[in-house]
Amino acid sequence: MKLTRLFKRCIEFKLAITLTFLLACNTSVDDEVVEVTPEQIRIGILAPITGPLAGFGLDMVSTARLAAYEINQAGGVNGREIGFLVRDTRLGRTGSTEASMQMTEELITEGVVGIIGPAGSGTTLSISPIVVSSDTPVISPSATSPALSSLEDNDLIWRTVASDAFQGVFLAEKLIADGNQSISIIYRDDAYGSGLQNSVSQRFEELGGQVLTIVSYPESKTDEFGGAVSDVFANGTPDAIIVISFIIDGANIMVSLANSGIPSLPKLYGVDGNKRQELLDNSPRQVLLGMRGSSPTAPSSSPNYVSFREAYLESFDKEPPVFTESTYDAVYLVALSMSVAGNNSSSGIKNNLRELSKASSDAAITINVGPQGYSLALANLSQDLDFEGAAGSVGFDQNGDVTSGNYIFWEIVEKDGELIFETLSEQSFP
Repeated sequence: MKLTRLFKRCIEFKLAITLTFLLACNTSVDDEVVEVTPEQIRIGILAPITGPLAGFGLDMVSTARLAAYEINQAGGVNGREIGFLVRDTRLGRTGSTEASMQMTEELITEGVVGIIGPAGSGTTLSISPIVVSSDTPVISPSATSPALSSLEDNDLIWRTVASDAFQGVFLAEKLIADGNQSISIIYRDDAYGSGLQNSVSQRFEELGGQVLTIVSYPESKTDEFGGAVSDVFANGTPDAIIVISFIIDGANIMVSLANSGIPSLPKLYGVDGNKRQELLDNSPRQVLLGMRGSSPTAPSSSPNYVSFREAYLESFDKEPPVFTESTYDAVYLVALSMSVAGNNSSSGIKNNLRELSKASSDAAITINVGPQGYSLALANLSQDLDFEGAAGSVGFDQNGDVTSGNYIFWEIVEKDGELIFETLSEQSFP
């Protein structure tokens, strides 16, 4: 199955920040991306389609379309195909919160039965009153803030990626293992940045480390970080600096570090928010080389991830970026939940997600991702089904959180004259 045969052309977005992203997700025979047809089940997608995180958002959309193509080819959901209404949350740009709320209301007005996304923790928090009042289930593949765990959301906000309560512990333990006794942190002041910063700081201090300085910056800020970089050294020079950012703000922090005049910078560490090719393309090489960090990932050797990776590579001719595996799982869970319910409704999704995520009996049938797994599920809808995802084992708790996470520890190295992210180790939590 080669999805690119179905794609008429790529749509190129040229951004003011000089980054170029390609959208390889057109399942129409026309030149424009066609939204859901009247015959299809309406599923919403909230993702950054423009702005500094457009590359991430477009990967999310194309992955969702890959999953939907497989599901539709395997028989669809209760005799109907899935179609998507895609809306731009402007994540990483001024007005993202307002845009996300507006787009959520628009999707609900247009009759979606569920929403994949949003991509960010802050935007997910901001839309929670809207989805609760409308009883519309949401599954985010990338909102990692621990704050989501305590939401009063009437069982409507779910996520297929683990809370940063896990990632913070993982990164702090790697910092100690690398011999760092003191750290300073610069982070974006939003739900994602503050949640991860708190988790890292707490665990690092529990392990005997010292946090010298914590510097925040507004989530809308993307450049001119000279003052913030100077503040990082206000209480002395740490062994390491942790940068909790997205891509363009992260790249410009690297520029400010390069221009700081400090002859020997401390070791640098990053996180999932800045682990993308765009950071490598837009940062000073001398600062990035040797930088390390953490990121959620699928278990790389699991059969489900291997299967997903093969389908993604064949369709898009590149390795699956972070959070594509959890996007893929989210679409399959939506489809399976409605199939089990026997109706294509919001309640059908909401009421079956938790049961699908764990075995209720010794006779449970394991349902893997991909067309074969989905076909097996359709043949056994009355049985106890246990879904296993590309991102790993899915077991939702009472908060709609997965109960385990898998993480890689990476380093930026040079290979054949190019900077790349190299995986140093992989670990599951808890």
